[in-house]
Amino acid sequence: MSDIQALPRPNPYDSSKEFIIFQAYYRCLDLEKCHANVVQEGTSTMSALLRSRFLGHLIREAPTPEGREIFCRQIIKAKYDKDLQRLAKTYVDYFVICWHNPAVKLDYLPEGDSSHKISNRERAIQDKAYVTSAQSFLESYCQISRLEDDRVDQLENLLTLDQSMRQWFNTLKTWLERKPQDPVNEYHFEAVHEGLFIDVQSTIRLTTPDPLSTRCLILVIWLFRLLARVFLTFPVLKHTSPVF
Repeated sequence: MSDIQALPRPNPYDSSKEFIIFQAYYRCLDLEKCHANVVQEGTSTMSALLRSRFLGHLIREAPTPEGREIFCRQIIKAKYDKDLQRLAKTYVDYFVICWHNPAVKLDYLPEGDSSHKISNRERAIQDKAYVTSAQSFLESYCQISRLEDDRVDQLENLLTLDQSMRQWFNTLKTWLERKPQDPVNEYHFEAVHEGLFIDVQSTIRLTTPDPLSTRCLILVIWLFRLLARVFLTFPVLKHTSPVF
């Protein structure tokens, strides 16, 4: 359990200004507390604990305020703990495991022909119902439709990184962070370990300081940041694991 981060306490959200988010995060804290003292490795109790933490961290790491509120309303709508755990499992399946580890079996995909070694990821891409549902989840949480305009070509900012850095970025070994007091177009590198930063400039400045012109790129940066930080928080997600 030492490699799985507990949710920050106390509740960091202001109940007077962010009641929906406060209430949803409190549900996650409550579920985590309920199972933390009785958890045993490889049991359903451990699954419940991991799922509560996963939901809580998704609240904290949501790339957009709109996505965070929609996600929190889904948590609040889950009437019972079993519904909350089902929501977590759905997000794990749709948002993480299917794309990071295609060997994981997804319950709702039809059984394939065992004589053909086709991954769950490939089957999912070919399944219209799955793709539609997954896109709906990603749109509500990540607002991915914002990337559907001409400004998406500002990804050239990231393509100026050297080949090694692009590879680290694509494999979620490094990502970009921005401190609240920094200029809107200035980011600094974070990575899974400091060795990746040898001879690398720690700060990257986008080609335009205009927050409106960079909104698509900023969303892409935050999506990568979200995935990297979730995998860093939950190393178990990198492997085929039945605990979720």
